[in-house]
Amino acid sequence: MFEKAGDFLLFTTEKYKFRNQACAALVCERVRNILTEHYPDHAKNWNPEKFERGVLSISAKNSAASSVLFMHTHEMIELFEQYEFPEKIQEIRIVRHKKQGLYRS
Repeated sequence: MFEKAGDFLLFTTEKYKFRNQACAALVCERVRNILTEHYPDHAKNWNPEKFERGVLSISAKNSAASSVLFMHTHEMIELFEQYEFPEKIQEIRIVRHKKQGLYRS
C-alpha cells in the first residue's frame, strides 16, 4: 500500500529529469554527515563538492587537509560501502577549495 519515501523520490526525480542532480546532492549530504561522524577533527576542512558517475569530488581547505584526505581516501571508500547510497562511490577526487568572498583582480 505504501511506498518507501526514497523509492518515491527516485521515481519522481526520474520522471521530471533531474535524478542526477538529486542523487548528487543526496550523496554529498550523506558523505558530509559520515565525515563529521567518523573524522570529526578533519571534517571541518573537507567539503563534498560534486558526485558524478561514481566519482566523488571533495575539496580541502589547505594542503595539509588535502594530504590527510589523500591518506584516508581508500579507507573512506570502504567506509562508504557500509552505508546506503543511490549510487556506489568508486573514486574520491581531491579538488582545490573554492574561496568565498571578494576576489582581487
